[in-house]
Amino acid sequence: MQSNHQNEVKYIESKALFPFIKRLFGYCLKYKLWLWVLLSAILVNSFTEAILPLIWKYLIDETLIANVSGEKFSDSFHIGWHTIAIFSIYYFLILALNYVSEIYVINNTGKMRLHVIRDLREEMFRKMQFLSYSFYDKTSAGWLIARMTYDSERLSELMTWGFINFTGSIIMIIGCLIPMFILNFKLTIIVLVSLPIILFISLKLRSMILKYARESRRINSELTGYFAENLNAIELVKSNAIENYRSSGFSGINKRLKKASLTTSIYNAIFQPLLVFSGSIVAGVILYHGGYMSFKEATISIGTFGAFFAYVRNIFMPVFDLSRTYSLALSSLSAGERIFSLIDESIKIKDNENSILHTDIKGEIEFREVDFGYLANQKVLKKFQLKIKAGESIALVGPSGEGKTTLINLLCRFYEPVSGEIIIDNIQLNKICISSYLKQIGVISQVPHIFTGTIKSNIILSNTNVSDEDIIQTLKILGAEELILRLNEEAGNEGESLSNGEKQMISFARAIIKRPKILIMDEATSSMDAITESNVRKSIKSLLENRTAIVIAHRLSTIKECDRILFIKEGRIAEEGNHESLILQRGMYYQYYKSYSKDFSEIQNN
Repeated sequence: MQSNHQNEVKYIESKALFPFIKRLFGYCLKYKLWLWVLLSAILVNSFTEAILPLIWKYLIDETLIANVSGEKFSDSFHIGWHTIAIFSIYYFLILALNYVSEIYVINNTGKMRLHVIRDLREEMFRKMQFLSYSFYDKTSAGWLIARMTYDSERLSELMTWGFINFTGSIIMIIGCLIPMFILNFKLTIIVLVSLPIILFISLKLRSMILKYARESRRINSELTGYFAENLNAIELVKSNAIENYRSSGFSGINKRLKKASLTTSIYNAIFQPLLVFSGSIVAGVILYHGGYMSFKEATISIGTFGAFFAYVRNIFMPVFDLSRTYSLALSSLSAGERIFSLIDESIKIKDNENSILHTDIKGEIEFREVDFGYLANQKVLKKFQLKIKAGESIALVGPSGEGKTTLINLLCRFYEPVSGEIIIDNIQLNKICISSYLKQIGVISQVPHIFTGTIKSNIILSNTNVSDEDIIQTLKILGAEELILRLNEEAGNEGESLSNGEKQMISFARAIIKRPKILIMDEATSSMDAITESNVRKSIKSLLENRTAIVIAHRLSTIKECDRILFIKEGRIAEEGNHESLILQRGMYYQYYKSYSKDFSEIQNN
């Protein structure tokens, strides 16, 4: 979604780079002991890499210098077994240390990466649970799925492997530079002069790589969202024969993703060879000058020349590793920016500091001069006034888009009024603890949502205090005895093993089993078959008894049992009364149901 992209850009531009990186690697610092042991292993690994050229220098100088006369080798060339034995022992001990430390680093960095992925995903998921409805209005499911999957993988790779490679490379460079300065200052300066060149190349390509990495990730989120949307609406796609139309839309997004990803790959491909090329030039210069100083001028020993050339290789390998880590960082930081934009998203609706733990709601509701609109310039409710007595049942009817569901959303505190107040038992709703309030409300929506798990777990949700007896009694009240023997049956993904009527029965049961003080039914019987609806209709009167109830429905059979019927038009109450009085008025209520042939016949018979 465009709004997602705008939010990301706004978030990114508001954050300084170094505090961002500090926060990024704070996830690794949660495992300080683990990290210190890893750094110790890196030190051992770098030390063994740095000491090996000195071992070779010892072997060469101790064996060759004794056999060199002037500038020529002597005819007799001999290496003693004692020297070979000492060299072999030191060499293989160092190799063993290097091998063990490297295995430890690889193994434990991988484990730490899995811990970091877990922490990131848990933090994101928990934050998503508390974000308000308005966030999901402007955020696609694909965008969120991409953050939870691909981006968390990329970011964890940077925070672990990237951090370890970066640290190891810096230690290796320092570990090589110290003996290089000791061996020959002049040759070391030549190496140091080359490092700013590599840095210049890195910084020059940085902005381009980051730009297209961000763009490709944004389009990837769009593609994921389009894919998820199509899967959820596959019945609509097939029934309207719009497969080609949807495929062309996917193809268009996919082509844009390919273009952005290809551009990123090109810049990444240029990045590494340029570094290798510049390093090769430096190596050639060192080979020439070192060889001249050793074989022509004899100002350095052959062992020193050999060791120094080995150090040049050793120092440029971590430089190349740094460049690869830098390239990974550039492409992964965009993932981090998106993840942190989600984690830092402000929670619009939350408990106040002095929230009241209202655990015994009576059910008296009042809307006082409430204004509300989903968009700033479009009001759905205008100075809305309504008072509902405790235990009273109210039906909301009227055309779609006039504010009926909006009233429910405000009452459940999914949104806050732009102005005005909502009062519960003479207490302002925004002063009541959200969790204690919602635990006393039962909501049955038009589309039942079923989680993966058993039928029983879907009825009780997190309420472990509910007994099997309570569940059985509730299902009997609803006339859903057939579900009693299936309580431990798996519902499947999104309730695939259940019919729509069975799903809605579960939705009814989970709302009723809470013994709610306020019951909300939003087109709750619309997806039921005739038999199931008939069973529920018989129990509706008992469901509404002794609790405040708000019902949204088009079917007269559902709303006739309510104490009052409110006809909502343009965000206001246009007509109010019970069923009989509104029929006699022959007003909007009467005309509205006149358009429904079956319902109108029911009206005529009353």
